[in-house]
Amino acid sequence: MLSTASSATLVNVGKVLAVSAVLALSMGLAGCDLGGPVPSDDPGADPTPSDRPGADPTTSAEPTPSETPDLRDRISSIVIDGDSVYVAISEGGIYLDVPFTTDPETAVAQLSEAIRLPEIRSTLPASMCFHERPQATWGGITFTWGTDWQRPGGAKFLASSDAERTTNGIAVTTLGGQWVGATESEVFTGAPGAYSDDFGSLKTLHYDVASGTATGSPDDYWGAIAIMEGGVLTSFSSPIHYFYDC
Repeated sequence: MLSTASSATLVNVGKVLAVSAVLALSMGLAGCDLGGPVPSDDPGADPTPSDRPGADPTTSAEPTPSETPDLRDRISSIVIDGDSVYVAISEGGIYLDVPFTTDPETAVAQLSEAIRLPEIRSTLPASMCFHERPQATWGGITFTWGTDWQRPGGAKFLASSDAERTTNGIAVTTLGGQWVGATESEVFTGAPGAYSDDFGSLKTLHYDVASGTATGSPDDYWGAIAIMEGGVLTSFSSPIHYFYDC
């Protein structure tokens, strides 16, 4: 056990060490740059923004805008109806509608941009009905047109489908939601009450009438048609004259 004199000596030594530490810290701080604002010759000068308390010169004060969703990520199908082609999105809305009265080159560019798939171009040879006709296809839907090719309703191109999907996987459907390969019963169910023709193994269904009626003038009766062979939907197109389209 320490004597009273020894305890006093240790206390004094502790005080001396504590004072020495404070002095050393003070001297060290005096020789360091603490990062505070540099005094200005103008007593009223404001410190620069980076010198103000809490400022971070490496961080922008502007908030980062959130990225706008691309609706094309939600495209669910391409639909051929009586007077246009439209691109539907999964929520039930329409991303793009292309009337058949649209200039063909514009129509091709619009669909390519909407479905993010470049078209493949070709030329159909002349036939007994038409001269050579340019066409553009995306694998499940094809646009065909021609300078001497008059379509019903002032249409400037024909849209047709003979495959279930485009080459990038987008379904191509009738107005009732059927695509190539659907059964005959499914196609008829998708267009209740629509006029049809029965040629035995081949049947046609006028699934979306844009003008006229089956009992009216053939000159005014046109729209979209589905063709079924052997009980299966093999193709559909629009706009066509139902009774005498060449």
